[in-house]
Amino acid sequence: MSFRFLNKDSLTHILFPKLRSKLHKSIDAGLETLLDYRRLAMLCSAIRATRDIKGDAIEFGTFRGGSAGVILQNLSKEKFLHICDSFAGMPEVASQDNYHQKGDFAETDEERVFRGLSNLGKNFRMHVGFFEETLPLLASDANQRYSFVHVDADLYESILTALNHCVPRMDDGSVIIFDDYGSPTCIGAKMAVDEFFSERPETVVGLTGPQYATVIGGGNARELLFSHLPLGFRISALSNSLFRPDSVVEIDG
Repeated sequence: MSFRFLNKDSLTHILFPKLRSKLHKSIDAGLETLLDYRRLAMLCSAIRATRDIKGDAIEFGTFRGGSAGVILQNLSKEKFLHICDSFAGMPEVASQDNYHQKGDFAETDEERVFRGLSNLGKNFRMHVGFFEETLPLLASDANQRYSFVHVDADLYESILTALNHCVPRMDDGSVIIFDDYGSPTCIGAKMAVDEFFSERPETVVGLTGPQYATVIGGGNARELLFSHLPLGFRISALSNSLFRPDSVVEIDG
């Protein structure tokens, strides 16, 4: 009998039935995601790790809403999920960006995402437009705080804009996950994160694939998030096999 079908994503699928159920609910609601099970598992873990920290969740770069659907189903009803996306593709790229072009990821539908999320929960708000257009309104609320931030924005300027908005509004122990930090097609994303945190106490560490994370105020995000995964994943050998970050692209200069 062959078990070759039990690849890393399949094992995550089997060992994390609650994630499987919630992802299928998102798909049934008409939402889609490009994230694999391992990266989605880390989003769920981050929500658990930050549930007692003041603040909402926010996602930068939602595309077709699948990851937002998983986040929303795991989020406490006392917290809101803020969804930031133009739903019209990427903005102009900067010289630091090496692959994506203006208009990438335009193959989405704002109304479809709204309808799909509405079937999963009511504690979300959509901020439609480029970040520099929509974040000033969020910033005008002096009480706005964030406990969990998911950055899947790919581009240098977009990520810097997101970090400049969120980090001053986050308490120690809050978590930021960067979906693209280790991606060879998103060198600008890594540059933005490294630049922002260069003189801060936080350390950015690998989770799985291109996904990296940091804990505001300092600490090891990998250890924190692993401690909030289901019991099966806490077995060291299994965790190290399933959740292995990609090597990041070295940037000269």
